[in-house]
Amino acid sequence: MTDDFESILHMLPPDVAQDIANKTVDRGFLEEGFLSPMSTVLINHLVPNNAEWFALCDRLNRLAQKIVNNAIIDGKRDDPKPISVRLMLKSNQSLQGAVLLSQRGMTAEAETLARTCLEITFWLGYLAKKPEEAAALFMAEEHKSSSERAKMLAKLMEPEAAAHFVKIAAEADAAYAKGPNKIRIKELAERANLADQYVYYRTLCAVSAHPSISSLDRFIKVNEDGLLGFNVGPDEDGIPFALMNTVNAHLWGLGFFAIVNDMDDTEEHLNGIRAERDRLLMAMV
Repeated sequence: MTDDFESILHMLPPDVAQDIANKTVDRGFLEEGFLSPMSTVLINHLVPNNAEWFALCDRLNRLAQKIVNNAIIDGKRDDPKPISVRLMLKSNQSLQGAVLLSQRGMTAEAETLARTCLEITFWLGYLAKKPEEAAALFMAEEHKSSSERAKMLAKLMEPEAAAHFVKIAAEADAAYAKGPNKIRIKELAERANLADQYVYYRTLCAVSAHPSISSLDRFIKVNEDGLLGFNVGPDEDGIPFALMNTVNAHLWGLGFFAIVNDMDDTEEHLNGIRAERDRLLMAMV
């Protein structure tokens, strides 16, 4: 839908213009999905209708960027603070990605990134509680994962090529032979004193991230008589919930990041965002 097309619509009676616009958008999504130009056009409709949530995300993003940029990076790459900075940078980008997706009504994909923010929050919470222990486990996770991947790749290779991956696995195993074992997400949440948020994490897995009945039901239309068809296009009703989930997950992580990096002066700013979030939550009830 070009600017010229939109200007023509403005010349028509509102009901006629809306009908033409809806049919054009529907056709675009049927033919190209979210790669349709209609996807970007809808931003002008979807964002204003959820203006307060998008404004809160923008405010949170700016604060998060500022806090991370002010972090003092010193020590080794596997020390608690440098690990926390990288975790927060990834969480920031996940927040930004969730906002961009929500602007187009891609709520399942946005909530998948909210789940990433929440997993990062578990690590940041653990780092805030027991920095050295959490950092050691974080690095052990990486080396053990590297070893497992290398061993799987070695099985797929000819002997000569496999030798390279066998060596990688051996080096990783030797480096962390006496290191901590891998940890499940549930236990990680418990170590961060966020056991109650693990339920929240599992919910995001079920309704958005995983290919489950709960997540796939958003793609069908049903009534008492059965299946009517399939939903293709933006989920406008789900936008405030996707943004709420992203804000909650990222905000918790940012609070823990401030603790890890001794940023006591951030609490007032975080409380301001928490208050605005709570106000918007009450308005949704």
